[in-house]
Amino acid sequence: MDSLIVDRPGIQQALQELEDDIANWEAEVEQLRAKIIKARKAREMLRSSYQTPSQGGEQSDVEFAPRQRARKESEAWKIRQGAYRAIRRAGKPLSPNEILNSLKEEGVTIDGVKPASKVYRTLWDAKDEFVRTGDGFALADAGVAGTSNIDPVSGLKA
Repeated sequence: MDSLIVDRPGIQQALQELEDDIANWEAEVEQLRAKIIKARKAREMLRSSYQTPSQGGEQSDVEFAPRQRARKESEAWKIRQGAYRAIRRAGKPLSPNEILNSLKEEGVTIDGVKPASKVYRTLWDAKDEFVRTGDGFALADAGVAGTSNIDPVSGLKA
């Protein structure tokens, strides 16, 4: 069988070109892995930089609107808190998918087949806290789209 490969013109050259391509692609993958590691480290540094000392290194639990019961362990509460932080950081309205990505980065998991739909429904139901815009959801008390006059530490309007 090996004699057949040697006898065919161009096969050895094609094999060598494939080997070279594979080696180049493997080198590119290693470079991308190194970039991913650097990006993850930068992301962690940025995450820690937006937390204030008064928050003790943790994200603030701000209640947006008066509620009869604040169930801080509920999925809806976590979605609303994460959406609030994400919109504040972005300074503009965010789509449910953008908010879902931000929640995932914070380690919040949303149960269900369509988690982005759950984010949408939760924010839609929280009309005192969020408003639907053409670009996604913004904070209901926003002076400028996506920003709020609620102090993230005290939870009081500034």
